[in-house]
Amino acid sequence: MYTRTYPLRYVRTDGPACYHCYGRCVNKERLLADEEAKDRFVGELRRVADFCGVEVLTFCVMSNHFHILARVDPAAKEVADAELVRRFRVLYGEEKCPYLNLGARQVAADHCDGVA
Repeated sequence: MYTRTYPLRYVRTDGPACYHCYGRCVNKERLLADEEAKDRFVGELRRVADFCGVEVLTFCVMSNHFHILARVDPAAKEVADAELVRRFRVLYGEEKCPYLNLGARQVAADHCDGVA
């Protein structure tokens, strides 16, 4: 089921939704001009998508902007503790998260019955 909203946008209400996401650099700076910068960007994109449970269908990275087509399944609202720990490791590895001052082992011990 699709419903039309103004202006010319369709919102899917009965299952996974796809989103076209894009971003560009301030002042049209060429921050992604070389292949190394683009590779770092794509690596971070994949890590964050896995962490958030978003499926990246396709993407295009240019020197000063990017486009991403992503699918989000609204049915996947609840995530098990073990999956949250796995996602934490995807994003931060075994290092401490700078915002929480917690490492993956601590998160696993606190939320997965001591399984690290």
